[in-house]
Amino acid sequence: MSAMTQYRFYRLRRMMLIGSEEASAANDKEAVRLARRLARDGEIVEVWRSGRRVRTIAASRAPRAAGGPVRNSPDVGVSPTPM
Repeated sequence: MSAMTQYRFYRLRRMMLIGSEEASAANDKEAVRLARRLARDGEIVEVWRSGRRVRTIAASRAPRAAGGPVRNSPDVGVSPTPM
């Protein structure tokens, strides 16, 4: 059984800190999934592990399809993977 790692999530709107949370995750990938759930329209969520920024997530402002879920935009600063 692997140890869980502590991560901090900083929520920003218009480049101002609006909140932070801490959570444990098994690895960076799981922490990024948690950050995507935290992101709200117009917000950025930075994922940090100790003094290392893991990833920056930007929530989309795209309008919802009738009754459809809000989708997150691709990670900031990360090129899309070719299919």
